[in-house]
Parts: sequence; C-alpha cells; structure tokens
Amino acid sequence: MIEENGKLVIKASSTNTEFSLYDSENFPVQSKLENGVEYVFEKEKLLNDIENVKISASPNPENLAVNCIRMEIEEDKLKLISSDTYRLTYIEENLDDAQKGKENLSLSIPLKTIDGLIKIMKLIDEENITVKSDGSKVFFQFSNVEILTRTIDLQFPDYKSILNNSQHNKKILLNTKDFLSVLRRTAIFVRDNKEAKNGGIFNFANNKLLLTGTSENAQIKEEIVTIQEGGDLKISLNVRFLLDYISTIEGKVTVLELLNNKSSVIVKDEDNDKSLYFTMPLALRES
Repeated sequence: MIEENGKLVIKASSTNTEFSLYDSENFPVQSKLENGVEYVFEKEKLLNDIENVKISASPNPENLAVNCIRMEIEEDKLKLISSDTYRLTYIEENLDDAQKGKENLSLSIPLKTIDGLIKIMKLIDEENITVKSDGSKVFFQFSNVEILTRTIDLQFPDYKSILNNSQHNKKILLNTKDFLSVLRRTAIFVRDNKEAKNGGIFNFANNKLLLTGTSENAQIKEEIVTIQEGGDLKISLNVRFLLDYISTIEGKVTVLELLNNKSSVIVKDEDNDKSLYFTMPLALRES
C-alpha cells in the first residue's frame, strides 16, 4: 500500500485499487470499537458467502432497510441474508468450534461498506478476518487494515417467516449447466421486454421445461429435460434474478420448489442445504 497524490493505492500482482484520502483534521478521531462481541472467520469462506448473498440486496441507498446485508449469529451459526423485497438470499454456515458459545449478534451492514470490504478482502493475503460489533457499529480487522462503520438502525424484513412459512408441492430437478445455458440465451431476448423486463414464461410439464422469452421483434423457445415431482405448472419468473443465483451454484443439479403461479419459488443447490434463494413470480402475459 502506498500514498500517491492524495489517494491510497493498494497494488497486487494484477490489480491496482485506489481509495480517496481526506485530511484527518477535518474529521473527528474515531477510536477502535472497545466493547462488543468478537468473532474470527476464515477470510476466503466469508468473502465467498458475502459475494453470493449480496446479489439480492437493494442497490438503492434511499431504501436503507434493505440496502444492506443482514448478519446474524445465533445457535452457533452464521446467517447472511439480503433482500430487495422481490427476492431473498439466505446463507448459513456452522461456526468453528473456537467461535461457539459466544453472544448472539444481529446487525445490518450497509451495502457500500460491503462493497469496500469485498475489494479489500480480495487484495489482502490473510487467512482470517476479525469482526466485532456492539450492535450500533461493526469493526472489521486484518493485521494492517481496520474498518469501522455504523450499522443500519432500521428493521430488516422478517426473513424467518419467509423461511418457515413457505409452502410448496412441486419439485423440479434441472441440470445446472444446461439450465444456465438456456437462461443466458433467453436473457438476451427478455431484457427489454415491455410487459415485464427480464420476464420469461416457464412451463413445467411431462418432465420437461419449455422456457419462452419475448422481445419486441422476436421470440425464443428453449426446452430442456427435467425430473418433475408434482403437477404441471406454468409460471412467469425474472430470468435475470434466476441467473444471478444459479451462477453461484456449484452442484450439478439445481432444485426448484413451487406451489402455484402466484407464490414464491425456492431455488437451491441439491448438494448444499445451507443456501436458499426465494424469488417472486411475475404477472407476464403470453404473447
């Protein structure tokens, strides 16, 4: 790290990142966080979870309650949640033995802070990151970098009710690689859909998915094989939202759980029950 022309420059083998610097005399001195509960996490695992969960956070800073990532620690588990009220991502990890038995933690971290933290975590070659919070502030510490920020003091959506009360009677298994391919091709057509931007029609029937996407001047239809449990269903979903999450799935099989064309859809990796994605359907009229 070096200072050049009023900026802090962090140089890595293939990346340079710059941060603006300000005269410290113009700002009050902020000490470290003296009180609060402290946890230590494996940096790479936490970085991966944060990057995966932030896809559902609202990018709108005026909607502070959801312009954040929710971090909760309870029952010896780390829970990361984000939601823009149209979709929700939930990731859960078991704490290492050394971190178990501590006080619970519950806080909303601003998305702007999260974006800066991700940049620094990618540049710094360290195994662990320390996270300490008293509820109103959160402190991130590496060996030579410290970040202190206020948390968002607004009520986060009641994600636990969503997790506990969702009802589904249909289950669809899809090859992740094949599903991603058809979603990417369809996304090109539906990104400017006038009726519902990014909306596609998903018709599940007879162990097949027929996916239809429409633009102003063209239409695409894609069909792939599925394994279907439960009745047939035609539903409109946001193709871009599905791409965002399924692109993070490492397993070979993606699972969709559905009820009807007006209820939320659960998306998950068949091999990972620690991560869930909820997305609401669209009211998309067939052309």
